[in-house]
Amino acid sequence: MMHQPKPITYVIDYAGDHLDRVESYVSTISEAPPYLLHLGHDTPINNSWGPMVRRGDRTVLLTPSQLRERIERITEFTEMLHSAGVEILIPYICNQTIAGDPSRRRGIWMFYDHWEDYSEFGFARKPADPTEWLAREQYGSPHYNYEKRHSAFLPLGEQRYAPCPNNPHYQVYQRAVVENIAKVGYDGVFVDNNIINCYCRYCQQGFREYLLSRYSEEELKNYFGFSDPSEIHLSTKGNALHWVKTHPTFRRFLSEAVRPVDLRRWVGSTDPSKAPIEEAGNGWLWNMSRRYLRWLNAKFPPEEIHEITSGLDPSLWGIADEKDRALWAETKLFWAASVGRNLEYIKEVGQAINGKFIIVPNWGEMQDSLSTHFREEIGHDAAAWSPYSDWIMFEESNSPGRIAPGVYLDFILQLKYSLSIGARGAILHQEGRDPATAELSYAECLSCLGSYIQPGTAFPKLRATYRKFHEKNAWLLEGWHPSEEIGLVFFFSQLHLENLKHLRLIYRITRYLLDQHIPFQIVTEKNFEGGATSLPRLLILPALSFLKEDYLQRIRKFVEDGGVCIAIDEFAQFDEKAHPRSEDKIASIIEHAGSRFLRKSSRELIPQHEISLDEARRLARPSWRAVNVPSGNNFLFMERIEAELGIEKYLKRGALTDLIATSLGYDPVVSPPFESQGIRFHTYEKGNKVAVHVVNYNVDLTLSADERRGEMMDSVQLSLNLHNHLKPTSATAFEPGSDPVPIDFRLRRKEMKMKLDGLRFYRLILIDTTQS
Repeated sequence: MMHQPKPITYVIDYAGDHLDRVESYVSTISEAPPYLLHLGHDTPINNSWGPMVRRGDRTVLLTPSQLRERIERITEFTEMLHSAGVEILIPYICNQTIAGDPSRRRGIWMFYDHWEDYSEFGFARKPADPTEWLAREQYGSPHYNYEKRHSAFLPLGEQRYAPCPNNPHYQVYQRAVVENIAKVGYDGVFVDNNIINCYCRYCQQGFREYLLSRYSEEELKNYFGFSDPSEIHLSTKGNALHWVKTHPTFRRFLSEAVRPVDLRRWVGSTDPSKAPIEEAGNGWLWNMSRRYLRWLNAKFPPEEIHEITSGLDPSLWGIADEKDRALWAETKLFWAASVGRNLEYIKEVGQAINGKFIIVPNWGEMQDSLSTHFREEIGHDAAAWSPYSDWIMFEESNSPGRIAPGVYLDFILQLKYSLSIGARGAILHQEGRDPATAELSYAECLSCLGSYIQPGTAFPKLRATYRKFHEKNAWLLEGWHPSEEIGLVFFFSQLHLENLKHLRLIYRITRYLLDQHIPFQIVTEKNFEGGATSLPRLLILPALSFLKEDYLQRIRKFVEDGGVCIAIDEFAQFDEKAHPRSEDKIASIIEHAGSRFLRKSSRELIPQHEISLDEARRLARPSWRAVNVPSGNNFLFMERIEAELGIEKYLKRGALTDLIATSLGYDPVVSPPFESQGIRFHTYEKGNKVAVHVVNYNVDLTLSADERRGEMMDSVQLSLNLHNHLKPTSATAFEPGSDPVPIDFRLRRKEMKMKLDGLRFYRLILIDTTQS
């Protein structure tokens, strides 16, 4: 991979007329070229259709001669953009979208029927018909990640289909698409969607090979109930999408709860008893499944629900025992690994032509626990993708800033999680269309060593200022590791096993620590694996119900070596295969830890009243009528929730803060919460240097874009406890667009106290130290 300063300036621009105005567009970009420019469908081969372009209300197949002309034009375009100062140039592809109409041979099927005419462009070996590329339901019909009657394709007389990334016929097509992108001068690709919930024969065979590579035949029987390898199959138990497509009570729910006009839009029929439910797509059906559960509980007494679900917990969608739970977890792990393998395949194809070819996959929304849960069930696992990803995009609906006094939105969890798994997080939201929100977004991502994806080319001076800061101060932004002594343990494997309480507590505790101005880092499974780096001094373990033996032993050694654990709510009752673990065994692990292993309930540590910010964001996310496209801001709706019902704020010191202070031997609060509301702090170390990134989130999002301003914080008091026997010798403040300024400080015991004046958006404090 090519060297780049991290973070970087990153612009996304999907305008469809770039090739019609190359010179003027390049001139616009040259005003303030981003390090990475992410374009749309300015590619030789369109991802959805092949060598086709849209003209008016239909798609038209380019002749080979026209395609050669397009390739020449794009090659000239990429050369000019690189000459203008863009270091990395990538276009859009999607590994989950083809479009057309197989019956009328339109779209991708029109191209397929002329496949041989395009052999010079990499389409030599003709695969099976695109109908054979598709992801499949367990019962064999096509699977739709998005609605079949998608609004982007329906006006063209086409439908949207989902290919399976494990399908070798689709990979033949995918290879030619990527090869042509690399040949015209692009440095990589953005890969959209990355979705899989497929039961096709290639996935079933791949899953058998996957399990056989991980488990012995005896383990396959003990863990999953397979007495013979031929019995291995992907699980449908646990899959809400499969349940709603096959269970008759869901169709009854649709008939009572959804208007006929909406049913026709989503499934092509007003009669849910006969409609092909799968044609509605994952997003709508998954959201409907949550409404269905509420309908079920309101419609039937418990004994009837017991009969409808065969005595099972309806929210577990058919899971009856630990074998079902473990097999469902492995199914999702296989799907995530499948996406990872597809990203690896794309990268290898590109690197065979351009050795520096990069990959940026889209993870989607993670701003609330519901969005994260949904994506985890369709193959999204950033840790599984990170070995093949140069950045990972989080495409979010809202933006950072303030929606009410004491209530702030941010993307810190996404950025810290990315950093903890060895990935670089990149945040895209559609609200950075005013200079204040854009600058806050740049500052936020910079503070967490990630990158802000700016939509469009506005604010060239701002972008140039941040790129200059990144490149001039690369030594301040590379090679650092989090230095916070508090680690919030976020195990994505808990979601694989359907431990949603863990996820919800992650969101709540993140908010608590940020509001309390307690710097922390995210700790993941990667930190617990063999050879992993040392852990922070104190670990918060939120509802860590499923824990493999190796991790339990790591915790035991951690506390024996002087570390502190605060286990909140459930802890390690089950192993990683959902087998119960005796309380005596857990007690034996921690019996010598004393006050270094504390078990507490979330209710006694974290105030729980009103509506959590996680719940407010879930309420305010786009409605199910547009679930597949993050869009629109809901700031006024969240402000109304705060005004009428109240959103939880954690400005008042709570029991968790006191417990952390007692355990560490010092007050972890960096700045008084009530005096510096909306300020966030992140600390890093490199050698004997400490870097403190400070961001001011006080941009009022409820104002119109032209009214928003960054609100100056006149004075911010900081009190830092430097550990590892470090003694500060000097402190310097860095800010984009300004010269470095020395900062006065004083020491009180081991606390370093200083004051920042005039903080509008961002300040980086570099502290030089010696060993005391």
